[in-house]
Amino acid sequence: MLSEKPPEQNKQRPEFKEDKDGYVNFGDVSREFISTCQQGIKYTGGWEWDGYPNLGEGLRIKGNREDYHSVKIHKDDIDEFIRRYEAMIFRAMEKPKEQPNQQESSVLAEEDVKKMIEYRDISPEDLYIIEQLSKCPKNLFLEFHNFFTGNKGNLVSALENEIRYLKDGEDEKRKFIELYLELAKKYDWTVCWNVNIVFERRKK
Repeated sequence: MLSEKPPEQNKQRPEFKEDKDGYVNFGDVSREFISTCQQGIKYTGGWEWDGYPNLGEGLRIKGNREDYHSVKIHKDDIDEFIRRYEAMIFRAMEKPKEQPNQQESSVLAEEDVKKMIEYRDISPEDLYIIEQLSKCPKNLFLEFHNFFTGNKGNLVSALENEIRYLKDGEDEKRKFIELYLELAKKYDWTVCWNVNIVFERRKK
C-alpha cells in the first residue's frame, strides 16, 4: 500500500451529503479532488488489469463499480483515499524524466507523441490516458477525425452523448470515448484533436 507522504493539501474538504450510514456519493468526492468520476472510480479496485492501482483496499466503499453513480465511500475514509491518490501522483512526478531502462517501444517515447505532449503541456498524471488511447484501434481515430473540430464549444457534452447512445457490446468504443472525456474535462478541445491526429497518422 502507498506510504509516501504527499505534498500538503491546500484544498479544504467541502461538506458532502451523507446517507443515514455515513456514506457519501463517490462521484462528488472524485470531482472535487481528482477530476472526473469516471477516472476516480477506477482507483477503487477492479481495474488493476488496466493499470489502475487499487487505492480503495481496506476502505469502506460500496456500490456497483460498473455504475459509477451508485458508488459511495464512507465519510471517515475520504481523507485516506485522497491521501493515497495524492501519494501516487507525488511518486509519479518525482520519477526522473529520463529512465535509461525504459522500453523504447513505449508510445511515450515516440517522437511525434513526445512533441505533442510537450506542445500541449499534458500533465504527467494524465500520460496514462495517452498510453491507453494508443492501444485503441486506428479505425476509431479515423471515425472521430472531424468530431473535435465539430464540437469545439460543447465537447464534454458531445462525448457524453456519444457514450449515452452506444449499443451493447461496443465496449472498445466506450473505453475510447471515456478516455477522451477525461482529457476534455481537463484540457481545451485542441488537445483531444491533436491527440487524435497523431494516432490517426501513427504507423503500428
